[in-house]
Amino acid sequence: MKELYHSEKPLSPKDIRRKKDALKMAEILLLQHTNLSEVKYEVAYLNQCLEKISALSWWKRPSKFVQSMAIGYALGTCLEQQLGFEWIVYQDHLGKNIALKHQKEGLICFPVAATAERINNKNYSFIPAYFTKIKTQIYMPNKALPTVHYVSQGNNPEQHIEGIKRALKAGCSWIQLRLKEVEKTTYIETGHLCRTLCNQHHALLTINDCPDVALAVAADGLHLGKNDASLATARQIVGSEMIIGATVNNWQDILALKNNQPDYLGLGPLRFTNTKQKLSPVLGVEGYTRLLKKMQQQAIKLPVLAIGGIQLDDLTALKKTGVHGIAISGLLYNALDTSECFEQIVKNWV
Repeated sequence: MKELYHSEKPLSPKDIRRKKDALKMAEILLLQHTNLSEVKYEVAYLNQCLEKISALSWWKRPSKFVQSMAIGYALGTCLEQQLGFEWIVYQDHLGKNIALKHQKEGLICFPVAATAERINNKNYSFIPAYFTKIKTQIYMPNKALPTVHYVSQGNNPEQHIEGIKRALKAGCSWIQLRLKEVEKTTYIETGHLCRTLCNQHHALLTINDCPDVALAVAADGLHLGKNDASLATARQIVGSEMIIGATVNNWQDILALKNNQPDYLGLGPLRFTNTKQKLSPVLGVEGYTRLLKKMQQQAIKLPVLAIGGIQLDDLTALKKTGVHGIAISGLLYNALDTSECFEQIVKNWV
């Protein structure tokens, strides 16, 4: 996989003038469409302003473009003032963008682009959810992970999306899009759709295998197989805040990743499964028990997800091994009633 890098630099005089002009427009809009007597860059007022101007008949080009940019810069100012972000120019393989970077955590976001995208999709009430998501990404303690992780499957992207929709509707809060042997553009397009679906259900989105796809669709996480890009290379691409998990099968795999600090390990398979080609040796419950005990003895405190052919009858025994959670695919995808199946999983696990 081609390695992708980015550069960061302060805003140029031209960038500063553009920001200043956009914020002047934002001030006018805020005073005109809220009950404020003086400008306050707060999420509630900004969202109130956006909802008001979106209802007006003249909310069309070119005013739509100018005002969406103004709202985007105002949202960026909220992040700057309330969460400790700073303005930067961010340049990667896709080109130059005005962005904000969190001074402490290094998280990078693009509120102007996010605003334009959501306005084009007529989502005029997104600002509180966007702000909350960014805030959660910063303050999420130790990247706390749900205990049930759905890994998508299907013969084509449409079937993957259908399975993801059913998993989200059933209540799953962590989704992995795992597309194999598709064009990069298809992976990104499908990833954007998954990002929207996960946002609607307040769920985490992980992308399998491809760091550049995870970055392009603003995923919450990336999962790397044993033959994918190295964790160090992936971290250079996606940054410090993205959740990165890695597949392991034996003690040597675990030791090799110990110092690279993945956020979790996907340990498996439990038993034979058709979901994955070139399957590693089957572990069984005994294998999990042995490896988790060695991790405890060596003070390796990485969360472990069991994966690979898991069935409902396995949950009690797996939980006793000490694994953090489970990654499931066929169990949920092939269920006659997805919601009922997920309810049974929750009863036995969470």
